[in-house]
Order: sequence, then C-alpha cells, then structure tokens
Amino acid sequence: MLVAVLIPVLLLIATMLMEKFETRLLDTRPRRRPVRGPLRLEAGPTPPVAQRHLQSVTEPAPLVLDAGPVEVVDQPLRRAS
Repeated sequence: MLVAVLIPVLLLIATMLMEKFETRLLDTRPRRRPVRGPLRLEAGPTPPVAQRHLQSVTEPAPLVLDAGPVEVVDQPLRRAS
C-alpha cells in the first residue's frame, strides 16, 4: 500500500524538479532580429506543369526481354498451400 502511494508522489516531485530545471537553464530570451521590409510575392513566368514534367523525363531505355520457348507439359497444376 505504501509503495502504491509513494511511487506517484515521487514521480510528481521529479516532474516538478525537471520543470524548474528546464525553465532556469534551458529557457533563453528570444534574440532580437533586425526588421526587414516585406518580400514581394510576384510570380515569375513559369511553364505549365505538363511541360515541366515532359522536360524532366528523359527517353526511356528500350525494353529487352529474354524470352525463349517453354516446354509444354500436359500435367495438372499443383495446388498452392
């Protein structure tokens, strides 16, 4: 019974100590950055998506299959297990 009460209390104390440690040592003031003007959001001339895709795709290599005659066997197929 004592262990059932003692473990949650110890966990609560540990979390409180960790929060204090984090706020003291890890939190820093935010650095001030110089303010710059707003950026212009003008879009340049862009080609359509289909045109960009066709430009990025190279010609495919020819497909070579190594096909040869196969023996014809007049037997029933095995059942898959």
